[in-house]
Amino acid sequence: MNGRYVVTKLLRALITMWMVLTFVFVVLRMTGNPVEALLPPDTPQDVIDYYSERYGFDDPIIVQYGRYFANILAGDLGFSYLDGRPVQQVILERVPATLRLGLTSLGFAVLIGVSLGIVAALNRNRPVDRATMAFAVFGFAIPNFFFGILLILLFSLQLRWLPSSGHGTVAHIIMPAATLGLAVAGTFARFTRSSMLEVLNRPYMKAAQAKGVPYGRRILRHALPNAAIPLVTILGFSLGSLIAGSIVTETVFAWPGVGRLLVGSVGNRDLAVVQALVIMIAFTMVMVNMAVDILYSVLDPRIRLTGGS
Repeated sequence: MNGRYVVTKLLRALITMWMVLTFVFVVLRMTGNPVEALLPPDTPQDVIDYYSERYGFDDPIIVQYGRYFANILAGDLGFSYLDGRPVQQVILERVPATLRLGLTSLGFAVLIGVSLGIVAALNRNRPVDRATMAFAVFGFAIPNFFFGILLILLFSLQLRWLPSSGHGTVAHIIMPAATLGLAVAGTFARFTRSSMLEVLNRPYMKAAQAKGVPYGRRILRHALPNAAIPLVTILGFSLGSLIAGSIVTETVFAWPGVGRLLVGSVGNRDLAVVQALVIMIAFTMVMVNMAVDILYSVLDPRIRLTGGS
């Protein structure tokens, strides 16, 4: 693997994270004194001044930025203004539930989307191809919250097969995972179909057919690996957006994850938790995208040999 390529991607990731951290700091300070947002509107000025001094919000802005950045580098995300616990503890309590939901929905999306995309490509312009593309458009277009409500109305209120909210059993995760994974499954189906169609028309596929290579082996050993790079891109974006994409779904199904925590923290004006969650989402996206870029150089030797140019 080209070392210069990896170092370049790492430097870009670090610069991006610095820009995100700075942006979060600036946006939160543009809203005014965070203490005033936390306290009731009729709070006396001396109480506001006391908490501003206690939390360091009365210091010059450059001093606040330096302290904020140093704390982030040291892993100190502050304390929740709502219950006084460290922000890391508040978030880590919710991470397992979000990972369980996100990874289940991603597995559902990959399995259904890639399978349907392959079937559509191998049956181009046939009814199954048109049905698959209709499913992809439907999954991409329908809002998560609306589809989730439809599932609750059908499977919880009408058929009474599945619980409408909560977590703890396999039955609780079926509808949230289907809701969160539907749009991603449609995206996988579309990209898999287009990539497979492009690969199936390549000269090496025709050469393999002329040599008598069995049909199944041509698809599995020659077509799929060469169609994988666009799918890796989609997989990276989907994995990186687990937290951001789960906000609406977790709220609809009362799933106790990070997305629901973010909504509750915004409503309760718990700015320390909101700040930490925004940084966490950005860090996840940056790291996953960097990993995808590096994986490109493993899947495609041309990227490895040219250093990613």
